[in-house]
Amino acid sequence: MTKKVRYSIINKLLYRIILEKKQLDRKIINSGFYIGKIHRLSNRLMNHILLERGIQAFNGEQGRILHALWQKNYQSQTELSEQTGLTLNTLTKMIDRMIRMKLVERCSHEKDKRKKMICLTDYAKGLKAEYDAISDEIIEIFYSGFSDLEISEFEIYLERILVNLSQSRKDEA
Repeated sequence: MTKKVRYSIINKLLYRIILEKKQLDRKIINSGFYIGKIHRLSNRLMNHILLERGIQAFNGEQGRILHALWQKNYQSQTELSEQTGLTLNTLTKMIDRMIRMKLVERCSHEKDKRKKMICLTDYAKGLKAEYDAISDEIIEIFYSGFSDLEISEFEIYLERILVNLSQSRKDEA
């Protein structure tokens, strides 16, 4: 093999490596954009389905808070903030509104009466079945065309990203 041919092969390999790296960089840069867009679109879809079904008891954003409380009732606002990804300021305003809507209430902590916990009302507990049905519908749309393996792998990757981002916030504190 001549020097010229070797040089050409090496250049082609280097070009391919650089091109693949640029494509990878582009994908990494776009992933945050995609995640944000998916979040906004799924919220819109949730609100659209709620409207279609005539459910005005809560909206998509409030659904996140309700979902966290349906998983574990009686949580502090700090716990809810961690569960939902909402800042404490935003969460406080949303909870105040949800209290006026009779979805949640502030309850005393069982051991420390000075502490206030957020808990579901009976009215909100009765909305869980409808919420679950809507969630199932959204999940069906969300994962349309995905195999079970792809869904599992995708959710593992999302969990890893979530851990990375959560750890990043803790490192800054």
